[in-house]
Amino acid sequence: MKTHRLIWMYLLWLLAAGSVAVTVAVVVTELMAMVGLVDHSGSGYGLSLSIVTGTCFVVLAAVPFAFRDRFRMDDHREVEPS
Repeated sequence: MKTHRLIWMYLLWLLAAGSVAVTVAVVVTELMAMVGLVDHSGSGYGLSLSIVTGTCFVVLAAVPFAFRDRFRMDDHREVEPS
């Protein structure tokens, strides 16, 4: 696969990872607010959003590197019969 195509695919992956991270952060922070761990009017709400968003984004951004061998298509790999 050409390098520029891989770069574009990774940039699109980062965009999707950012969207998923924000969504997860909002859901987790709202659950924390319902339980009483953070207050909507306090600074803990924004801090929780930032920490959860950053953590989720870093984890999702690292997925292509962590599972590099799993996603690679090799012509030399033996295929087991079904």
